Amino acid sequence: MKTMKKLWILMAALTATLLLCVISASACTMVYVGSDLTDDGSSFMARSEDYSNGYNKIAHVNQHGKYAAGSVYEGCYGFTHTFTHDSYAYTATSDDNTSGVCPDCGQSHPHTPMEEVGSNEKGVSVSAMVTLNANSAVRKADPMVSGGMCESDMATILLSEASTAKEGVDLLLNIYKDYGAYFASGVFICDQNETWYIENCSGTQY
Repeated sequence: MKTMKKLWILMAALTATLLLCVISASACTMVYVGSDLTDDGSSFMARSEDYSNGYNKIAHVNQHGKYAAGSVYEGCYGFTHTFTHDSYAYTATSDDNTSGVCPDCGQSHPHTPMEEVGSNEKGVSVSAMVTLNANSAVRKADPMVSGGMCESDMATILLSEASTAKEGVDLLLNIYKDYGAYFASGVFICDQNETWYIENCSGTQY
């Protein structure tokens, strides 16, 4: 009973906060409920898209090996990644580009549109992304990187490559270190053993 009371208080506080922010909402919202607040010890991640109600979503399954080892992923905004192995199977929700035109970047070349949330065959789940921002001093000290990883690339790369949450974290942070980030964002990466939250507000720091 105490657990449920804590959970209801948390949800009420989050709801009140969201209502206060609704007028200026311009990105996305993530909610995390830790295992100490649930009766069965599960953790929950949830995501809402506040940016626009005009982006249709498609839930789909990507079969094992959709991306072959050595093939190159091309993102909306110039980021590329060479897959280290045949990609894991995963379910995901993506923006709808069935028209042939990506709603995110407006391009028609074959590429994966923004996959926002999903889980792979290894039990790794990713909730990406919450768009962040930083003041001008931070952006000047560590500028965003053109062609770096965008938030629209995260779920696709991490779910394809990572067999554990920690593997996903290491991959993401190495990408930030070696290639940089095109966008500031927050992302949850979890498996049955642990949950990680990573955010970057500049090009290479997190």
